[in-house]
Amino acid sequence: MNIVLKGAEYFCIFLQWLNHYSWFFVFIFPPLLTTNAAAMQPIVVMAILGLYQLIRQPSRILADSAYHPLIFLFLCIWLPILFSLPDSITPVPTLHAGFTFLLYFLSGIVIFQVGRETDMQNKLLIAITLVAGFCAIDGIVQLVLGRNLFGYPLDEGNISGVFYPKLRLGHILAVFSPLYFEGLRRYIPYQWLIWILALLLVLVILFTGRRVAWIMLSIASIFYGVYCFKMGFWQNWKKHLSVIGIGIILLIPIILLYSPFSQRIAQTLGLFTRDYQAINLATSYRLPLWNTAYAISKDHWLNGTGVRGFREACKKYADKNPKNINIYEASQPIYGCSTHPHSILLEISTEVGLIGIMGYFLFGWLFWRYMKKVPPDQYPNVIPWAITVLVAVFPLDAHMAFYGSYWSSTTWWLIALTLAKIAPKASKAASNLD
Repeated sequence: MNIVLKGAEYFCIFLQWLNHYSWFFVFIFPPLLTTNAAAMQPIVVMAILGLYQLIRQPSRILADSAYHPLIFLFLCIWLPILFSLPDSITPVPTLHAGFTFLLYFLSGIVIFQVGRETDMQNKLLIAITLVAGFCAIDGIVQLVLGRNLFGYPLDEGNISGVFYPKLRLGHILAVFSPLYFEGLRRYIPYQWLIWILALLLVLVILFTGRRVAWIMLSIASIFYGVYCFKMGFWQNWKKHLSVIGIGIILLIPIILLYSPFSQRIAQTLGLFTRDYQAINLATSYRLPLWNTAYAISKDHWLNGTGVRGFREACKKYADKNPKNINIYEASQPIYGCSTHPHSILLEISTEVGLIGIMGYFLFGWLFWRYMKKVPPDQYPNVIPWAITVLVAVFPLDAHMAFYGSYWSSTTWWLIALTLAKIAPKASKAASNLD
């Protein structure tokens, strides 16, 4: 028994020591997104640190109003997951998702503390700008030479960069683009160089061939442009718009001459027709999938099928299709099946039902209320981060699973750091364990 108590004591001492280096786990998260699952490792470490703090000094966190936005926003998403558990058709994956999201909250405590430290905020922005810039340059190398700096080849003409063989580069760069643009604006003294580096990122996202990433980039760019205009950063806005217009005109012939991109554009134009096949092709054959999600959400309207239950629930609907019909064949089935619906709103309504939809919109309303409280002199420190959260949880997103560990860990990393920007500043010593 004494050995166990002694071991626990040493472990607590180790955690106190490790907490002094919690900033490292915050900084290492974005680069690890290039891997398939390693990004969860710093999340787990920070969750252990957060749990230790919560057990040792619960009042320091739960009674501190600075942490309340993080707690309330987390409950908006986490409680519907728990409510979906009683009727879940896959209780084990649902329970696992609930536990995983709990890790995001616990790790969010540590991320929040690091983000509050004044000396860390600029360093984080610089680090993200450098990582995004490297990924953009690496993607251009892959596009021009056929292989990137690590020897990864093009994937059917589409840039995958350091994320090879996964086609996630466009989504990640798009969600981080407001921070990249803000980093360029702050730290690059030459306007012409800012435009070149910004253009590199845009080109790489376009040539990833991910149309959802194009939409995400458009949302990020529009809101970031409005932010710059409102803040007076675009004093010569007519000149900037002229540069953008000239750049677009010069790039259009180059872009359209690149076969994989021009094919994507041609497919996307099918959205503006009345042809079912053309529309289905433009949505990457997702119409049957969305029809399935809609049917499931009607049958499980209150609390859904349980988080991560769509992959099982959709099978009985797909079985209703005529035999030997494949989702990618010319004659499309009525229902489709996949790991998730490829639509945030449909994924929430299918897996956690009306309760989840209410939680999602309550999350959005609360986040908006918190952002409205930001004083104008803090806008440059807060708004670019807030835009990343908006892009990550935008209701029309149709990329990775909202409840999947990859995208949800990215989202909560951004949420915790955004909320840290609106909290009272803390010194480095204040965030460490006593």
